[in-house]
Amino acid sequence: MPRLRNDWLAKHLQTLLQASTGLDALAIISLDGIEIASALPQGVNAGRLSAMALAAFTLSEQIATELKRHKLEEVYIRGKHGFIVVIPLDKQTILVAMARENARLGLVLLELHRTAKNLLKIKKEGQAQSSASKFQ
Repeated sequence: MPRLRNDWLAKHLQTLLQASTGLDALAIISLDGIEIASALPQGVNAGRLSAMALAAFTLSEQIATELKRHKLEEVYIRGKHGFIVVIPLDKQTILVAMARENARLGLVLLELHRTAKNLLKIKKEGQAQSSASKFQ
């Protein structure tokens, strides 16, 4: 993705964070482990977050497949001070969220799945505009 689009996505993620009910961080990561866009608090290393979230996602995907649980819908990791959720956006990207310990899991998951759906819509619209501009 071009840098301008990444900046727009990062601003979009920041807006979502500010309106959220307990999220601390959001990131869109490619399945190559590259951060596409993020809204992270100070002290969170984007490269490390990308690598660890991708590792958790790919291992979970393999487990789900091996144990015949079909398509992986989300990965949920809970720690003493909060939790992390990883959701596939499409075959090439994942959405990673960090939530506070007092966040309501059901609301966070609802919010993340809505966000994922909206981001996919935005991505498809961007691809359609990009394709159309090639023919003009």
